[in-house]
Amino acid sequence: MSLAKRITPLFLRRLEKTYPATHNPNLWKNPWYLLASVAFSASNEPEGVPIVFQHAIENLKSQKERMVLARKTREALFQSGFTSGYSKAINGLVALDAVMPEGLKEREPSRVTPKSIADHAEAGKAFFQQLHGDSAKEVQGLLDRVYPDLGWFSSTIGYGLVHSSPAVSEDPATRNTVVDTTTNTALTPLETSYVMIAALIASDTPRQLNWYFAGARRAGASVEDVKLVREMVMRCGKLVGLHWKHGVPAPSPSVRKDNPSGRYTLLRPQGGKEK
Repeated sequence: MSLAKRITPLFLRRLEKTYPATHNPNLWKNPWYLLASVAFSASNEPEGVPIVFQHAIENLKSQKERMVLARKTREALFQSGFTSGYSKAINGLVALDAVMPEGLKEREPSRVTPKSIADHAEAGKAFFQQLHGDSAKEVQGLLDRVYPDLGWFSSTIGYGLVHSSPAVSEDPATRNTVVDTTTNTALTPLETSYVMIAALIASDTPRQLNWYFAGARRAGASVEDVKLVREMVMRCGKLVGLHWKHGVPAPSPSVRKDNPSGRYTLLRPQGGKEK
């Protein structure tokens, strides 16, 4: 059976209803469309991306909301390429573009700014610290140790230019990441964490999952939210026939929203696993 026939409207409606309907100011809307789009793209099933987008856009009436959906979906696929590989991100974006209405397409790049590399490095360091908390130094040290260029690229380009997207800035007083809610076109820190979780699960690379489970908690998710995100991505993966060699670790309740200094293991998944 083709993927188009397997990704049914019923499957997508059930996926959407899985995530709690309670309002979270760290999310634009229910993030199901981000999770599904990235899950299919990162699992090398890009034809699933336009199916998700067309289903998600059906209930949006205003041009502004439709543009936000389009931009967030593009941004999620772009950012996921940092983890799953840009060949997959390209394939997902090409598939999405094939069904994208002309009025919702981008005309200019959003990351062309007068900022210097030093500016991006500083922004990346701040965002890295916010997501990884007191483990940021240890994570950065690991990347620097295995290959200094990897550490530099991850912090400066990955976090400073890729993940710190255009509508995201830093509050100079608190050094926390601030999202421009007047546009809501860039991903919030929580949405970025969800995108990374989806890409890691779909790519069967669980070693870093605990980093982003904890990052999502620091960005405003509950442990129950993160468990549901994991479940939703795995449902998409199972639909396309994914098998996880070492299982998928479950979020640990030890890293709590009210305990941002909670530590988590760097080198191997912890918690429950599911094949």
